[in-house]
Amino acid sequence: FVTSYLSLPGRYFVYTLGRDQQGVSRKIEDEKERERLKGVIDQISPPDGVGLIVRTAGIGRVKTELLRDYKYLHRLWTDIKKKVQTEKAPALVYKEMELSVRAARDYLTQEVSEVWVDDPDTAAQIREYVALAFPKSPDMVKVHTEHDRTLWERFGLTKQVEQIYSREVTLPSGGRLVFDHTEALTS
Repeated sequence: FVTSYLSLPGRYFVYTLGRDQQGVSRKIEDEKERERLKGVIDQISPPDGVGLIVRTAGIGRVKTELLRDYKYLHRLWTDIKKKVQTEKAPALVYKEMELSVRAARDYLTQEVSEVWVDDPDTAAQIREYVALAFPKSPDMVKVHTEHDRTLWERFGLTKQVEQIYSREVTLPSGGRLVFDHTEALTS
């Protein structure tokens, strides 16, 4: 649909344009947390015409994490405004992220050192996001090019999933766990 109310979703914030509305998601019910998050927004003090709404993912997040998400959204909006000035109309200046990039947005943290992807196009999209969100980690995204085995096999995930459902699990120490299901109990 067409609207003049623009918003950019981030990991912890929704960055709204044309409205100075600052707020916290109604789904965050803890009053102390709501007040803390409102205080963080006040400290960020977004420019005029920009609103911030804290998403439920912001619960318990420290100020530096929230500030990082704000800076990402602000850089994204700055890039969109630059593109508007240089593109000849009609032109697409922003497109919502693909599912893989939204997953990266929602789950990547500073603790993640690398992301492996088996599709070069998807890797390029995630790299574009990482360049904005994690400018100090430009080489975080790696492309899996070994066609003789899958990513699951490369990192031993297939074996781990099989172990989850197997009757017997070998421990790194050399011991074994054996699970037997009976009618009355699991031993």
